Amino acid sequence: MQVSLEYPSGAVSLESYQSWVVNNELTLVSVDGKNRLAPAGYVLEGSTTRRAVLSYHFKDDGRTVRGKPEEWKVVYRTPAALVEVPFTFSFKDVPLP
Repeated sequence: MQVSLEYPSGAVSLESYQSWVVNNELTLVSVDGKNRLAPAGYVLEGSTTRRAVLSYHFKDDGRTVRGKPEEWKVVYRTPAALVEVPFTFSFKDVPLP
């Protein structure tokens, strides 16, 4: 399953080394809510400071069989919105080599 995510313009802008998708979770939940299937893994296909494309891979886990796509719904969880919090700091009495 491939998913595209996009933060709206005006949102916090991250540097290229900062990933904003690693704490997000995608799970398949059966329509009746009795079964859950976590991805076997995912690949970050591409990302910018506001957009990411991920491919999630699922496989049967022994007791849960994937079956037909219409038997599942996608649940995507992201911990919280990104916010900037300014703070002031300084280094004092730090021994230098």
